[in-house]
Amino acid sequence: MKIRMFPLSAYQANCYLVSRENEAIIIDPGELSQELVNIIENEKLKITHILITHIHLDHFYAANKFAELTGAQVYISPDDGHLIQEEIDTWKECMYSESCGMLEYEPFLAGQHE
Repeated sequence: MKIRMFPLSAYQANCYLVSRENEAIIIDPGELSQELVNIIENEKLKITHILITHIHLDHFYAANKFAELTGAQVYISPDDGHLIQEEIDTWKECMYSESCGMLEYEPFLAGQHE
């Protein structure tokens, strides 16, 4: 298993790429990172999940973009869904150049997915 960390966005929040063989997950993509995109493409990684640990923009801002690029589903805690719109509404205050739009996700319960 290979774990790589990418400090992203103005907040330098840690995003992780966790891979094993040719499959990987992305955790907390707070910004669209060309370095991360290049690694996924160059290593021909199949992204199986995009996991969001909590609902702050610096942890999910680029989740939809990575989902579009990779075909992976975004997962969050079912308890966090009600926080998304409030967080999205603060994008200007959080130093992002544009809104990321509504986060498209599936609720994730521990032990529910393999």
